[in-house]
Amino acid sequence: MSPDQELLLAAALLYLFECCIILHRRQLLFWSPGFSRFRIMHPENLPGSHAKAVFIAMPLPPLGEYLIAEPWPFALSPEGVASAPVQRIRRGVLGDVDYATFVPWSSVNDVRINGAVI
Repeated sequence: MSPDQELLLAAALLYLFECCIILHRRQLLFWSPGFSRFRIMHPENLPGSHAKAVFIAMPLPPLGEYLIAEPWPFALSPEGVASAPVQRIRRGVLGDVDYATFVPWSSVNDVRINGAVI
């Protein structure tokens, strides 16, 4: 290979590396291929390890957009509030969270905000 071809190959590999998006397994990726509607990409369906996944975005910027969503730090339901994130996008049984504390709405008397603490 000539030095010009090596430089072009290195630039192409660097650009493709920059197109890779690293996701944690709890995150959701909303992806719009081309000019169509957004779709949900589940990290468990993407290649990667048990903790992270890799998504390769479109190399040309106008041909695809993506948005990464983080889970909420708590879960709200009609019955009450749970102190752990509960993420259920697909149908099926939701896994139990051992460290969650559930507070029913009937026992909530007062809610106060002091700076960043609720």
